[in-house]
Amino acid sequence: MLSGLKIQNFKGIKGPIEIPIKPVTLLYGVNSAGKSSVLHSMHFIRGLLEDYDLDPTGSPYATDDIDLGGFLNLLYKHAVGSRMVLGYSLNLSSIDLPEYGATSSISISDKVQDAYVEFGLSADDQDHSPKLDYYLVSLNGADVALVMPDAVQAAAGKKRLAYINVRHPLLESAAKSDEDDKAAPVEDLELRKLIPRTEDDDDLDAELAGASLEEIESRREERKRDLNDEYEFHSKHRDLLKYPVTGFRNGLPRWGKVVSSSVFDSLPGDEFEDDAEKIDLVEFTSGVLTELIVGPLEVLRDLLIDSRAVGPLRAIPERRLNLDNVANEADWYGGLAAWSRLHECSPAQLAEVSTWLYDSDRLGTGYSLEREEFREVPLHYLEAVRAGASNMIDLNWASVDALPITHRVWLVDSKNHVRVTPHDVGVGLSQLIPVVTASVDSYRTLLLIEQPELHIHPRVQVGLGDLYLQSAAKFGRNFLIETHSEALLLRMMKRIRQTHDGELPEGVPPASRDDIAVYLIQNEGKGVAVMQMRINHRGEFVKPWPKGLFEESLRETL
Repeated sequence: MLSGLKIQNFKGIKGPIEIPIKPVTLLYGVNSAGKSSVLHSMHFIRGLLEDYDLDPTGSPYATDDIDLGGFLNLLYKHAVGSRMVLGYSLNLSSIDLPEYGATSSISISDKVQDAYVEFGLSADDQDHSPKLDYYLVSLNGADVALVMPDAVQAAAGKKRLAYINVRHPLLESAAKSDEDDKAAPVEDLELRKLIPRTEDDDDLDAELAGASLEEIESRREERKRDLNDEYEFHSKHRDLLKYPVTGFRNGLPRWGKVVSSSVFDSLPGDEFEDDAEKIDLVEFTSGVLTELIVGPLEVLRDLLIDSRAVGPLRAIPERRLNLDNVANEADWYGGLAAWSRLHECSPAQLAEVSTWLYDSDRLGTGYSLEREEFREVPLHYLEAVRAGASNMIDLNWASVDALPITHRVWLVDSKNHVRVTPHDVGVGLSQLIPVVTASVDSYRTLLLIEQPELHIHPRVQVGLGDLYLQSAAKFGRNFLIETHSEALLLRMMKRIRQTHDGELPEGVPPASRDDIAVYLIQNEGKGVAVMQMRINHRGEFVKPWPKGLFEESLRETL
């Protein structure tokens, strides 16, 4: 499960900003504050992990609805020399890391509770082409692997250097000896300190504000020497080992493959008492090394491939559109895949979507769904039927039964008891149905939804709060939602309060403040900032909303 995001130098977000993820995570803010940028970062990283695409124009979440514009367009202020950083926290308490071949007794996959994967990307100084500067892997809260280009063969892009923190608690047994047990413990190793700076790094520059260029360059060289000394210190104590690894594409490993490492060239033989110890570490390299530098990325990739995005403008299907084919996953963003899903889903799922739409205790739109099944029968069969019973015996009913079954889904107006199409009702229903269908579909563990409340009355919007809470609890999924709706938030806060006070209506699942995260995205000219609006155990905000958001109704009333 995704448990957190870190974003820096992406589109309008300078950052870094960090967003912990809950079962339902809501992003609020005025237009162009940066809410969509948070979701677009997910589009970018999925394309990178799924297709090795460093310079995307489109998105794997959408067929034709998103134009990302390429890497330089996604880089904050298009600033060559700055570094984009995207980080993802994962809860792996119920997921084991993939294992790659014989991993020996040192295998750590079942001991990992959480992971953090961070990617650093920049544009080349010369031709502005995108490149992956590094990626960092942390397990159970401590850095364990840092993968960067080989400085000598950086142009090839297929060879990397993997720095491994062998003193990580999950790996200590791989490097311990009797002599180590007697030695004094060395200081903790943070691999992120070894990441090279970029021209845009400003922490040292801020410290040296007003200093001469010579002094700034001198301090930067001093920092490089300090990092080199730290590297040498940890290498000497065998805390840090460096492995040349090959078989990479655009800086990423080949999925499902054991990394290829020139391990005998990288390990100083005089540090080992015998060949057996060296062979043990070689076995560690081929198996566990792959778990460390490939496994967490594969988990993240699979999670993103298993996610779904519903965009802010959902299309109305053509009145006679053939929707019998299986839904194309990329068409969920524009909404059409939801209608295909309704045509081919189980009767139980169709009934669940229909209940959510119709039930007055849920969304209460006044419309339900019916699916009609039929076969297209050739005209001469109908003519034979009209001709009377004497010709009925001539009909080949077996061939009729062999004709394919087609479907049509109708909206049923409960007031007038008539069946209608999405073209015959207000546009709000066509915007709502893809959101509901995606939410009750059990096949995805992460849903990204933009403006679910579009063209929907506030009375219906409150029901969306129940939909998200119940779907998250039922399927164990996360929602990441960009919205302006105060109504759906008020419903979720109400459910938290009712749960605490023991006043939940019958049939409504309990809710707690741990189920919801609410963030205010702001951009006041100094880059995007994120403020978490914390909720107490009774569903009340700990602090009031900042001025300018959700105050219009009060101001217009008084």
